[in-house]
Amino acid sequence: MAKETKLHHAEAGRKAALLNTTAIARTWFTACVLSVLPPQISMASDAKDATVVAGNVDIIETSTTRLDVVQSSDRAIVDWRAFSIALDEHVHFQQNSVNSVILNRVTGGVASEILGSLTATGQVMLINPNGVFFGPNARVDVAGLVASTADIDNADFMAGHYEFTVPGDARASIINEGHITAADNGLVAFVAPGVANRGVITARLGRVGLASGNRFSLDLYGDQLIQLAVDDQVAERAFGADGSVMDSALENSGTIIADGGTVAMTASVARGVVDQVINMTGIVQAQSAAMQGGVVILNSGDDGTMVVDGTIDVSSGDPAADAGRVDITGETIIVSEDSSIFANADTVGNGGDVILYASNRLDFSGSIEARGGVVGGDGGFVETSGRHLAVREAAHVNTSAPAGEAGTWLLDPVALTVVDTTTDGADEVAASAIVGDLNNGNVVLSAEDSITVNAAIDTSAQANANTLALQDENADGSLTITLNAAITLGSNQSLTGEGSVVNVNAGTVQSGVDLAAANATVNIGAGTYAEDITLSTAGITLAGVQAGSAASGRDGSTESAITGSIRITGDADGATLDGLQVNEGGSVLSELAGVLIDNGA
Repeated sequence: MAKETKLHHAEAGRKAALLNTTAIARTWFTACVLSVLPPQISMASDAKDATVVAGNVDIIETSTTRLDVVQSSDRAIVDWRAFSIALDEHVHFQQNSVNSVILNRVTGGVASEILGSLTATGQVMLINPNGVFFGPNARVDVAGLVASTADIDNADFMAGHYEFTVPGDARASIINEGHITAADNGLVAFVAPGVANRGVITARLGRVGLASGNRFSLDLYGDQLIQLAVDDQVAERAFGADGSVMDSALENSGTIIADGGTVAMTASVARGVVDQVINMTGIVQAQSAAMQGGVVILNSGDDGTMVVDGTIDVSSGDPAADAGRVDITGETIIVSEDSSIFANADTVGNGGDVILYASNRLDFSGSIEARGGVVGGDGGFVETSGRHLAVREAAHVNTSAPAGEAGTWLLDPVALTVVDTTTDGADEVAASAIVGDLNNGNVVLSAEDSITVNAAIDTSAQANANTLALQDENADGSLTITLNAAITLGSNQSLTGEGSVVNVNAGTVQSGVDLAAANATVNIGAGTYAEDITLSTAGITLAGVQAGSAASGRDGSTESAITGSIRITGDADGATLDGLQVNEGGSVLSELAGVLIDNGA
């Protein structure tokens, strides 16, 4: 049963005067465009028009600049015709505990403007279908904060079923330019068609969720804070507080800190509505704290482009903790050369995991570190995957471990081509990026169809024991590897592969053999190869070009000749030599001469 609303120190004459400068008279949207907000707001008028719908709440105007909302029930609902806080004003919610929740619903046609102070001992939800703006001087200090344009049924809220099924204005936005702080283990969640953080949000050991969507469900205590409705994409561009159209549905140009917690930025936007679904140019930090690793999730949905042009840090903030995890997924993802992602351990601990996955195209030029601890711990795992993949010359990955096992960088498109210089729009990987990371960790080039090396990969000067692997991504036994340039590794490094067909047109035959799977065919281009070769994989066929015969990409004018020996070990059962000359000292030897059989005895 609703309790009586108490307004102290609010004489009728003063209230009438304040009404003339209140937010009630404002219209944020004019002809579907946000107009510039006027400077005056009155808490007195807001309190006058407040109705306690459910729970036990007293609303007390403590002074001309302070309003206290005292909640004595675990859950409560208050409807406000307008809810705004001026620069010199303070609204405080006094609640039973950090788990107490109050729903503040704005029923009028005015967006909320929070320019002053908002504090709470519990969790505050502010629902305004017209939008919410936290100004540059806003200071919010609460156990938890939810701001959204979507509404919820009263009975669902009171029962703890946080299903926000009533969408607000399709062009409304939640914008923060202030400082918002949630208590340890608290939460901050913004959900609207347009969302932007240009200020600072802090939630140590807690969760921060920014989401572009119309309808959603909220889980205050589970793993996933915000679950957007899958059948209700944002279909119109939102407007900012200055009346301009937002270029991105979801933007972070500010700072988000959730050490030991989770930061999630998600969007569900129809194709073509905005230029960029998510634009991440700011800082997101979720370092480990209290031995809990942080998590950062960016998910732009099935349609549109995400741009990562800022800093993400899930490194260990504890000397003996593992680093955290970064998951970035979407249709098209651009990671610029100005971006940095850190998932490093500190003293003792393992590097973290950084996953970049695009269902269509990933263009990667940034820097990713997932290093192990300086005293102990292994390097982390980095994945850059997309149906189409471009890794630019500026790309840098480091999964090293000074006192442990090096980590791994996985590159995983449908088809992968290594080049000296990448071309815009092409599915190409810069050889320099591979060489650079082999100095810092293992590299796996994985593809569904083919891997083509058109530029030399030369790490001969490196002394580490890292591995370069060329793998069959879908393990269907059908991967073609073509070497049009040499792979030359350091003496302690390893080259492995899963090619069903390996074409050697440059470099060494041994490289082709090392890249072959069991029962593979290694086609050796015309020419003379001055090397000794060891076959140790079962069923490999070495197929050379015989004089006068035609072969794809070769003129057939010369034979494939090996100056040296071919050693077939006991593991290479069923090896076949086809069309090869084996030379020694410049002379053609007799049949099978120069072929050594090693049965392991």
